[in-house]
Amino acid sequence: MQALGLYRVKNDQLSISEILHLIKKTGFDFIAASSPAQLEDNAPNGFMQTAKRLNLPIDNVHLSGPRTSTIWYPGSEGDQIVERYCREIDISLNAGVRQGVVHVTWGLETPPLNDLGVERLKRIIAHAEKTGFVIGFENSVSLPHYEAVFDHIQSEAVRFTFDSGHWNEFCRETDIYRRYNELMTITHLNDNDGVHDMHVIPFDGCCDFKLLAPHLKRMDRLTFEVSGLGTRRYPQEEKVLHENMQRMAIYGNEDFLKIRGSEVELYTCLDYEGYLDRLMQAAKKLRKMIEEA
Repeated sequence: MQALGLYRVKNDQLSISEILHLIKKTGFDFIAASSPAQLEDNAPNGFMQTAKRLNLPIDNVHLSGPRTSTIWYPGSEGDQIVERYCREIDISLNAGVRQGVVHVTWGLETPPLNDLGVERLKRIIAHAEKTGFVIGFENSVSLPHYEAVFDHIQSEAVRFTFDSGHWNEFCRETDIYRRYNELMTITHLNDNDGVHDMHVIPFDGCCDFKLLAPHLKRMDRLTFEVSGLGTRRYPQEEKVLHENMQRMAIYGNEDFLKIRGSEVELYTCLDYEGYLDRLMQAAKKLRKMIEEA
């Protein structure tokens, strides 16, 4: 049976320790670190110490993404980003975490595709290879930049992180989940309206998990990456948001989705523990779907 885990779901009213206790109480088998800084948090009630105390293994870490797109541009900042990734690999290994997630671009920016960016990625990969770290490159905005890694770099350190929400939003017409399936090492399972990177709970959006299920069968663990409950602001008018979000399974149920102008309120009927319970129900539903695929 596939193990179930998740990245910490943020909540300003709860401490890291309280959040991890609730994750354990809900029944998740493992956690993932959303930044290398969490792997340096050795306070008694911090991320690392609480995870150890609760016997929640840390499966992977999401290395820092901001400014990653600069690796595709000339100048020293791109080289600094390479150095940042190499430092964060060392931090992760020092904490006993041996695999992590890396983006090839960041945000909605699509930088020029060139040899400079590929060479810089090769430097990051070489460091990972030398130290025994595995990088799961995550599909995001630009499929050509992603393909540049797998088409031009052969390394045991190169693996695939599949983000279901990014697939649903950016490249739903592709079979990237099939093409790189044998390299899949980490999942980011979440859902959306097909337009916005919402990271809602699977089955609450419009992502076709029935299509994806057979291609998740080889995974021994499923990692969920969701954004939690609260209010989001989008740069569209209310009418446009309604048009987009009517694709979602929870559209029309104001307990879970309210649209007010350019703001969207999610899961307003739930507290944090109720949100985790709903996520667990979805995780078990997906796991059963995969088993039966």
